[in-house]
Amino acid sequence: MVSKMSLNAYFQINAKIDGLYITIYPRVQSGQKLTNIEISTYLVRHGIMEFNKEALTEALLRQDEINEIKETKISDTLMPPMDEEFLLKIADSKMEASVRFYPASEGGKQLSKEDFLRKISEAGVRSGIIVDAVEDWMQNRQYCKDVTIAKGTPPEESKDAVIEYKFDVYKDAKPNVREDGSVDFHDLNLFQLVKAGDVLAVLTPAYHGEPGINVQGKAIPSVRPVNKVLKHGKLVELSEDKCVLTAQASGHVKMESDKVTVYNVYFINGDVGVSTGSIEYDGSVNVSGDVLTGYFIKATGDIFVGGVVESAALEAGGQIVVGQGLHGRAVGTLKAGGNVLAKFIQESTVIAGGSVTSDSILHSKVTADESIVVTSKRGLIIGGELKAGTLISAKVVGSTNVNANTLLMVGVNPALIMELHDLEKKLLEKRSNLNKMRQTADFLKMKKDKGEVLTQNKEKLLKKLLPAQIVALGEDINSLLEQYMQLKTEIDESNSGRITIENTIYEGTKIVIANVSYYVRHSLQKCQFLKNDMEIKVTAYE
Repeated sequence: MVSKMSLNAYFQINAKIDGLYITIYPRVQSGQKLTNIEISTYLVRHGIMEFNKEALTEALLRQDEINEIKETKISDTLMPPMDEEFLLKIADSKMEASVRFYPASEGGKQLSKEDFLRKISEAGVRSGIIVDAVEDWMQNRQYCKDVTIAKGTPPEESKDAVIEYKFDVYKDAKPNVREDGSVDFHDLNLFQLVKAGDVLAVLTPAYHGEPGINVQGKAIPSVRPVNKVLKHGKLVELSEDKCVLTAQASGHVKMESDKVTVYNVYFINGDVGVSTGSIEYDGSVNVSGDVLTGYFIKATGDIFVGGVVESAALEAGGQIVVGQGLHGRAVGTLKAGGNVLAKFIQESTVIAGGSVTSDSILHSKVTADESIVVTSKRGLIIGGELKAGTLISAKVVGSTNVNANTLLMVGVNPALIMELHDLEKKLLEKRSNLNKMRQTADFLKMKKDKGEVLTQNKEKLLKKLLPAQIVALGEDINSLLEQYMQLKTEIDESNSGRITIENTIYEGTKIVIANVSYYVRHSLQKCQFLKNDMEIKVTAYE
């Protein structure tokens, strides 16, 4: 049974021998009223242009008078009986179609289910037809009401690939700063240890959802998902289905770029010295004691030293952490592909592919591709040369001692400066060789001009070899000069980089940002140095 709680008002046009008549059937309770526009549109659609608009308006005003349903003549137009019909509306999305039925006049034909389905198919609705809705309407006809008769199937939702790492991919060796401002280099929690067979990462592959189909029968593709793959380095195994990474050996796990890598860890319980000799290891090295004078450690992974590094050499593909600091006595060196952390750095040379962090740096040469930060409890830099790509930050720089010359350089990746110096050396060497070749050629030509007979080898040298070598060397010099000028322009135009001083910077310190220099003539407090065009500006540091 159809509920009569919500029936729209509807109309019926009857064609009689003297014209057209309209009967309006009132709505039931919450149903919708008829509008003049809907009836007028229906008449025009049937070619009835002339009709009594006043009579139609009056009939509409009486449409809620349930006890007074009567016919009203609206036109003298003579027409044959009108069949039952519908208006089809396809949504802009093409995912839904609805119809609005209008009754047949007396003597008109009713729609059959077959005729209805054929007509909507001819009109473009070929998929997603709601058969139950059609049959329900056929059994309980309602007019002037929108009936949804087709719905498209939306495409299935695709799912992006997801990688779940079983370790902290962002973990880095950063010292804990105590409340008093000092750095706790003992509590670094540097390594993420794993055992052979541990699962390191799991990939849930992307799922490309099934396509949908609209009411017109056209396929709707699902959104293409984001694909991901598991990437790994050494000592990590990828499963056959390429969805699981597993450690092949015990050691520590690191994320390097987008690859998961496991390094073996070589633990030394004590000092690196006479009992161990120097160490070269394909993995990471963890030394609980000191590294004594004259020894070296070379590791493809990280190096951790719990004690002091004396006049020794450390080289790591990853980071280097020295719990008690460096005392290099002018010959100790550290070179790391990543960050360097040391409680203090004294009379040492340090090169870092990342950043350098320390309590104090004294009379040392320190180079970092990124930053040099000396802002813990002491935060002291005295003497030496410090070069960083982006930032040098300290509490105190320099000293009242006039012999403690200190150079701070930022704004250009130190690797570019080294490349520029290498190009300068190559240019000088090649120009020197070119001059020697020209002098040899001039000497042989002079001897020949004087009538001396040159040997066959010297003739060949004068006529073929030297001219060809001079031309080739000249081309090499021009190519190097072009590289040199491009690199120099890049360095000169750089305005990046800054130096911040939390407390005091003393006179005698030299500041270089890119290609611009500044000499500190008198002590400055709480300041920062920035490059502005071709000069260095000194501003307050909050």
